[in-house]
Order: sequence, then C-alpha cells, then structure tokens
Amino acid sequence: MPTTAAALCRCSGLAILTLLLSRQTVAPRPLAARRRAAQPPHLGRAERLAAIAKGAPDVAAYLPLRFEAKFSSPCWRNGSALRCLPRLFLAGAMQCGVPDLWERLRAHALLGALRYDAQAHWWTNHPRSRAGYFERYVSLYSGERTAAALEAEPRSVLADASPASLTFMMAEELRLHYLYLDAFDNCYRRCRNQKLPEAVAAKCADRAYGMEHCYPEAEAAAVPLDFNVPSFVATVLEGARPVVVALLREPAARLWISFWFYGQFPAKYGATNAGFGYYFGNQSAAFASCAAAHGTRRCALRFEAHGPEQAAVYYHCDQLIKGMYSEFLPEWQWAFGQRLFVFRA
Repeated sequence: MPTTAAALCRCSGLAILTLLLSRQTVAPRPLAARRRAAQPPHLGRAERLAAIAKGAPDVAAYLPLRFEAKFSSPCWRNGSALRCLPRLFLAGAMQCGVPDLWERLRAHALLGALRYDAQAHWWTNHPRSRAGYFERYVSLYSGERTAAALEAEPRSVLADASPASLTFMMAEELRLHYLYLDAFDNCYRRCRNQKLPEAVAAKCADRAYGMEHCYPEAEAAAVPLDFNVPSFVATVLEGARPVVVALLREPAARLWISFWFYGQFPAKYGATNAGFGYYFGNQSAAFASCAAAHGTRRCALRFEAHGPEQAAVYYHCDQLIKGMYSEFLPEWQWAFGQRLFVFRA
C-alpha cells in the first residue's frame, strides 16, 4: 500500500483519472439499493432532499441539477453560461498530506490546466462565513477561463481538495449544523434577556441551567443525525459519478502531529512529551465518558451537543475524533461505493 503522497500519486493518480474519464465503468449500486444493507441507517432520497431544503435552502433552489454528458465534470447551462462543480474529491483526512497530493495530481494536464480554489472547505464551513452560499461555490468552478478550458477539453476534471470533509464531526460540518447553533443561541438569549417570572428568572440567571434548557430545542432544529457531508454531496451530484479519495495517516501519529501543529494544545497542556500525554489522557477520558452515556457514533458526530459536560471539554475532543476514521468511512462508502478510494499516508 502506498506510504507517501508522492507514492500515491505515482501509483494511483493515473488509475483515479482513468476511472473519472471512463464512460464504461460500472457504477456502484444506487443509494436506495445500498440503504438496505448499510449500517448505520441512512435516509432515503426524499428525506435527504428534505434535509437539504431545511439546512441548505440555497442548494435546494438548484436541485435537481441536469449535467451535460459531454463533460467529465458535472456541468450544466444557465442560459448560455457554463456552470460547473467538482467531480473529484480529495476529502481528507486532516494532517494526512492532502494538499501535497493535490499539488502532485495537478501535474496531470487534465487537472492542472484549470485555475480555481480547490481548498475552499465549502461543504464544511458555515454558510455565513467567507465560504458563502452555494452560488459562490459554483462560481469557483465557473470562471470565464475555467469555462473556456472545459469547453476546449471536456475531459478536464474539476476537484475539491478540502481535507476537513472526511471526518464530519460537528465543528467540521457547520454548513449543516448552523441551524443547531442558531437555535441554541436564540434560546439562550430568550432565557437571558426577556422579562421572566421570578421563579424562572432565578433559574435562567444560572448559566448552566440556561444551557441545559436549550439543548433539546437546538437538537430539534438540527438536520437529522444521519444526514452528513457524504449524503449531502452524493445527493447534490446525483448522476455525476463523483470520485472520493481518502488519504489516512495512522491515528496516533496524526494526533501527535495535530497536537504540535495547533499551538493552543501545547500552550494549555505543556509543550513537552508529558504535556501530550496529559492532553491525550484528558481528551480520551472525556470521549469515553460521552460514549458510555450516548454511544460512540453519536459522540463522534455531535460530541459537544450532548450537554454542558461535553461542551466544556477543551476543543471538544476534535483532534481525537478526527482520527476515528471507522466512524466516518462507512457513510462515505454507502454514498459512493466503488468510487471511494482509501489509501494510507
């Protein structure tokens, strides 16, 4: 199995591109057919479209998209203007060499001739962040130069190389979870700001009570637990035969790298080997406590949504969770089947 991004590029880049360009490849089973055998449970097409309408109405306004068959990438016309989206997703994981792999794959003429921001992290960022709404994402792949290059070489492949997409924990899925955050904030503001009966006001004055009070309301406002980045992408790009590449580093090595990469962890726990041990002990104990109460999958996907105890954990066990590949890869496999490639970095 390849052990570096360079080796992956040499060994697999051509194979990936060959699959992308193939018109003969047998597609994986439709989502509905895979649902029966998939664990954990997944949503049907109507339920997924309803989740998009609720959590991403800017995307729902575009659906369904009708792609032109002559292009290898998912492209359609808005009048005379060519509009496009990526077909190749280098989905992650973080600290696993995805940017390096992307730079090497761009050496291929069918990827490198196009100029756009492939690392926008659009599928994971908050819609009110600089990532913007769906029209902005489409515009990244639909500039005049890009459209002209696609018209000249329809086999060209557009890509998204945003490595936060793979492990779609709560903090990396704000594109969908902003509803939860907004509802929680609105609830807490009501508790703090309205003129309330004395008995209720006394309770609301306690921040812990206010937070406890708001969790159920925020949870009710959220999209379903089983609607995440893989099914979101697959539903939007239905019929486009997208390909996903997951590049994974050994979880303990990835955690060690992330501890030193993000300065807040050495600053809090100590910039020493002992500090890393303290960090790991703190985070793993917090996650084990959550999993015992709520289950491993629910804690991996929405750790900080389970209550004040989890919300108070430093950075919500984010780096520990990002190495729990087995909690996220089944959903990618369900959504993309044989078009998911998993490699070791």
